[in-house]
Amino acid sequence: MKNAIVTGASNGIGLEISKKLSENNYYVGMIDIDKENLNKESENISNSIAIEGDVTNQDSIKNALDTFSKTPDLIVNNAGIVIFGGLEEQSIEDFKKSVDVSLIGSYLVSRLAIDSMIKKGSGCIINMSSINGVHPGP
Repeated sequence: MKNAIVTGASNGIGLEISKKLSENNYYVGMIDIDKENLNKESENISNSIAIEGDVTNQDSIKNALDTFSKTPDLIVNNAGIVIFGGLEEQSIEDFKKSVDVSLIGSYLVSRLAIDSMIKKGSGCIINMSSINGVHPGP
């Protein structure tokens, strides 16, 4: 059995990725800040563990990886937030939160797990993005 970490795993794409990985013989560490929904959804996924974690907080992710306690063969950095509305409607705080979750979060999870993956001699990191990276909307 291989080991995977999926962030943003309590709903949407992250939840579906977690399900598929479990079906394909992965033990899945499902990480999300939404503890309630994460616990509910992970109950229906065999070979998984629900781990509350905030990808924008280094200590939170370190604790999440310690809880997972396995060297991941795969990391799927899927956590992200969407802020609707035009640029003129968004605050700098909205923008910073989006960057912190989508970009800094991917860095933190990868950085904190990479040493064990290098020591093992294998592993894969997938960083999810949205269509807005190619075709920004209003």
